Amino acid sequence: MKYFPCEELLNILLPSYGPCVNYDIYCKSEMKWMPEIGHVPRGYFGAFGRPEDVKLILITAEPGDPYSSQRYEATATPKQMVASLCKDTFGYLVNPPDQFFRNLKKIINLCWPDMKFEEQMRKTWITDSCLCSAKKEGKAVPIEICKVCGDSYLKKQLNVLKNAKLIALGGKAERRLKMQGINPTYKAYSVAPPGCNYKSAKPSWEQINRYLRD
Repeated sequence: MKYFPCEELLNILLPSYGPCVNYDIYCKSEMKWMPEIGHVPRGYFGAFGRPEDVKLILITAEPGDPYSSQRYEATATPKQMVASLCKDTFGYLVNPPDQFFRNLKKIINLCWPDMKFEEQMRKTWITDSCLCSAKKEGKAVPIEICKVCGDSYLKKQLNVLKNAKLIALGGKAERRLKMQGINPTYKAYSVAPPGCNYKSAKPSWEQINRYLRD
């Protein structure tokens, strides 16, 4: 699959499609695993090349509710699910359907101007502090779930991408990272509403370029 992340990241993420071993123990009452209506671990994209090529990590809180077109076969293998969702995310970034993806694309273009999309995404990894959607979109996720998801997935991703600057997009993402014992390089405004609608949002995204090159 052309738009898979690098093998090192893929191997970290694939166990979350078992479904994740943490789901029944910690997450079932608060998070969603419903492939047939799009609720699988998602919200990540990029790192098309080698881990050392990635210079920028953009972290959001957790995936919102899926689009109506997002459907994944419950009987699909983990790799087949990842292939489908990476194809979906590629389409959303190339032709953004909403503010969230328009703003993500804006940040990527601010950081890597005059580059083709594929080259931008060799240098960028987008991921979430929690891989699954909350039962209700935007609902608070218990600290225990944030921590176990961070230990199982996010910290392992960051350990692979040691050459990258870590940007928290929004206060929720920043708080989650701190719960998980992770210190971001910089906190910018969220790319989703309501944070993205504040006047200070765009200047905060423009600042990412400075941190990226420090």
